[in-house]
Amino acid sequence: MKTLVLFIISQIILFAQIDIDSFKSSFLQTVKSNNKIVKYKGELYFKKPAKILWKYKEPIIKSIYIINDQVVIIEPEIEQVTISHFSETKNIIDILKNAKKVKENLYIAIYKDQNFKIFLDNNQNLKKIIFKDELDNNIEIVFLNPKKNIDIEDKIFEYKINPEYDVIFQ
Repeated sequence: MKTLVLFIISQIILFAQIDIDSFKSSFLQTVKSNNKIVKYKGELYFKKPAKILWKYKEPIIKSIYIINDQVVIIEPEIEQVTISHFSETKNIIDILKNAKKVKENLYIAIYKDQNFKIFLDNNQNLKKIIFKDELDNNIEIVFLNPKKNIDIEDKIFEYKINPEYDVIFQ
C-alpha cells in the first residue's frame, strides 16, 4: 500500500503542470553568444488560449503579437511590419503547457526540439526561463514583477499598422 501511495504521489509531481491562464510582467532578456551579451527590456502579456504580446522597449522598440496562428512583428525604428504564420515562433503558452516538474519550483519543457528550464517563485509565478536558441545563443528571460491569472483586456492584443510602414508577408 505504501508503495502504491508513493507511486501515485510521484506521478502527480512528475506530471504537474504550470497552471497559468493569463500573465503580465516586465522582463529582462539576456542573449549570450560567444563573447557578446545583449540585454533587452520589455513587457510580456499572455492570455489563454492563444494571445501573446512581447513588447520590447530597450535597446530597441519592437512588438511581437501572436494571436492564434498569426505572428505580427512591428518594428517602428525601421518602419517595418512582418506578418507570418505560426511555425518557428516560440509560443510561451505551449512551452508552459509542455512543462514537467523536476523539483520544487523547477520545470523542464521540450518544445520544437528545444529544452527550456522554467523557474517559478514560491507563489508559483514565472520567475525565469532559460534555453538555447536555434543559433546556439544562451537565452535567459527574467520576469521582474509577475502577475498571473489576472484580468487582461483583449484590447491589449489588438495592433495597428502604420500605413507608412513596409509590410512583409512570410
